[in-house]
Amino acid sequence: MVRFIENERNEFSDEIVEQAWNDAKERCENCGKKLKWENRGRKKDDWWEAHHKDGNPKNDKPENCQILCSPCHEETWAKSYAGRVKEMIKGKK
Repeated sequence: MVRFIENERNEFSDEIVEQAWNDAKERCENCGKKLKWENRGRKKDDWWEAHHKDGNPKNDKPENCQILCSPCHEETWAKSYAGRVKEMIKGKK
């Protein structure tokens, strides 16, 4: 059985998110969809997240912050999660 150990999750500072938001020109950095600042993390239509590019929730450096709309964030997270599961399974063999 594969077990996951929860990592302590850090959040980007407001300053880092605001800079990434401005750099992204208020758009999803994957698909280009126009976003609204007030919908960050709202878990409703048109929400968006500040995503850790490298998948490491402890790496809160500015260059690791990426603005993604909800569908792109969920797709990116799912791919990253699936990759970690495969690596863990490989390591058990």
